[in-house]
Parts: sequence; C-alpha cells; structure tokens
Amino acid sequence: MHCITLAEVAAILSQHGPDLISSQTEIRSEAVTCYWASSRRRIAIWHGLLAEHRAAQRVGDTVDLRFWWDRNMPLLEEIIVSEMLTRVVAAVTAEIESANASAKGRDEVSPVTHTIFLAHLDVSHRVHRLMIHREGYSVHHAVRLNRLRQGVQRWNDALIGRLSMQPSEALAFAFDHDRAATFAKESRERGVHAVRNVSCWLMNASMRDMLSRRVSTEAAFPEANQDVADSVMSMLQPELFDDLGTLKSGWLHRIGQEQSSPESMPEFKKPNLDWSMGNKEL
Repeated sequence: MHCITLAEVAAILSQHGPDLISSQTEIRSEAVTCYWASSRRRIAIWHGLLAEHRAAQRVGDTVDLRFWWDRNMPLLEEIIVSEMLTRVVAAVTAEIESANASAKGRDEVSPVTHTIFLAHLDVSHRVHRLMIHREGYSVHHAVRLNRLRQGVQRWNDALIGRLSMQPSEALAFAFDHDRAATFAKESRERGVHAVRNVSCWLMNASMRDMLSRRVSTEAAFPEANQDVADSVMSMLQPELFDDLGTLKSGWLHRIGQEQSSPESMPEFKKPNLDWSMGNKEL
C-alpha cells in the first residue's frame, strides 16, 4: 500500500469524523492492540534506516550519504505523508472518548493512539533535522521534501479542521491551530450535509492530486502500511455501515440509538379481555 492511500484513509476518517463521534461508538480493544503493534513495527523499521544515515555521517562517507538519500527518498516521503493518518486517528479517538466520558468514566483508546502519535512525531523530527543539516543530499531533494512537507501540513490542518467542526480537543493535533480553526469555521458554514459531503470529496481529490505530484510512485514499505491501514479500519464497528458498505450519517445513528433505548419504546396497553367477553355475551 502506498502512503497516498494512507492519506486517503485519513481523509475518509476526517470526512465522517463528526458522524463517528456523534454515534458514540466504542472501539474494540483488539483493534487498538493491532494498531499499536503494526504502528510500532513500522516505526522500528524507520528508525533502523535512519540509523544508517547516522552511521554514514559519523564515518564521513559522502558517497554513501548521497546513495542513502537516493535509496530512501520514498521512506522519507512515507514518514511525512503518513503522519496525517496518525494525527487524524489520534484526534478521532480523543473526540470519541471525550463524547463517551460521562458513560465510561475513563480513557482506554486515546492514550494508545496518542503514544503512537508521539512516536511518529519523534521520527518526523529526525527527518526534519536531516533536511536542515543537508548532509549528503542535493538541492533537488531539499526542494522536493520541503514542498511535500508544506503541502502535507496544510492538508492535515484541513482534515483536522473539518473533523472538529466545533472547538474541541482535535485541534491539538493540527500543525497550525489557527489554520485548523479557520477550516473548522468554514466547515460549519457549509451547513447542509449534502453540500458538506460534496465539498469533502472535492477536497479529497485535490489532496490526492497534490500528493501524486510530489511523492515517488514507489512505496517504501507497502506491507507495513497495509497492516496499519487494516488496523485503523478494524476500529470501525460493523454497525457503523449500511447495507451498501457506506458509513451511516449522524442522523441515522441517532435514530438507531433512539429506537434501541428502552425509554423510546412506545407503551402498548393490554386489551381488556373481560370487557370483550362481556360484549359477546350481550
């Protein structure tokens, strides 16, 4: 799986984030465990390859450093792009548990996703330091990674903004809090659900077009990315989808919750059998 697909998963979660939060669904612990394990495995692979650059840097082998950059550009792009999914997952789980706080009374999922977010942030900072020191890589590499970084940060704030249409904890996972708040305000102004959906799909297509033009066609670790994406999708309960496999809207979730609650069930009076028998005798 390419890192662009991971960004698309983040976009889908962001698009349906308000509905997922309003549904007050519980995330299965098995799915969280899979997400933690798959993310940690991928982060360990990243650290191992970044350590090779440090080893070549200590030796002072400029030729090996140049080859390292040529070989691992897809890796660096993957770290930068996939951070969007890490941030969106952390934001969604934080919002869901905040909505369920009164019912559950304790956090179970958000600490795990926040830990993965911090671990991914550490790897991203290592990549940024490599970009600043510029040892062994060309101007072409510098311009390419910097343009990708700027685009990813802006699109990440757009995803976080439309996820948190109301002032919320999700804005803490944006690169620029004010920019994400501006996107959140624009999402609120769209109002109608159908209009918002069309706007979201257009934004998703625009994001994919930007990433397709700024990243390599080769995926660094497709299997590791697939494991992370599978674990994220497994967090979504089957009842969140309709018969066509589409995520239900918040309106349908509220209807289902009202129908399933005992307080909403209508009371039916039992027929007066004595009165009925009396009428027959007459």
